[in-house]
Amino acid sequence: DVFVVQLGGSKRWRIWAPLPRTTDPVKGRHSIVAPRLDELGDPLLAHAHNIFVSQWLQTGAIGVLLLVAVFGTLARQYWRFLRMDDGTMATLGLVGLVLLVSFLVKNITDDFLARPNSKEFWALNAMLLGWGIRRSGMVDVLRVRTAVRTGR
Repeated sequence: DVFVVQLGGSKRWRIWAPLPRTTDPVKGRHSIVAPRLDELGDPLLAHAHNIFVSQWLQTGAIGVLLLVAVFGTLARQYWRFLRMDDGTMATLGLVGLVLLVSFLVKNITDDFLARPNSKEFWALNAMLLGWGIRRSGMVDVLRVRTAVRTGR
């Protein structure tokens, strides 16, 4: 097996020998060790450009399942917000679902978890979930604050 790649805008072809394989039980039966960025020569080749493929290559099936579980949990909570009678909560749910769906659709052709954009995604989710949970009364904020101050 030989990998042959033409780098963007270049007339030259780059040929790699087979990448070393591991038999790591967590990553899968025969996982491929990713080449280093200096071996690739082009930063566009540094990741899979798909969030699910990238997670599969980095963490195997378990990692993909955990990532899908996280996204499913976010979607379920935003759906709960959307179904509430309070208009503000419904708006929070709608904004959260749009954020999540937009992120997933964009990540079909690129992997934002490999860049600083992921910080913005997680920060927006934390803000929306925190505001929604506090507003909905799912957590008694005063009781939590009092317990923290008194140590109980």
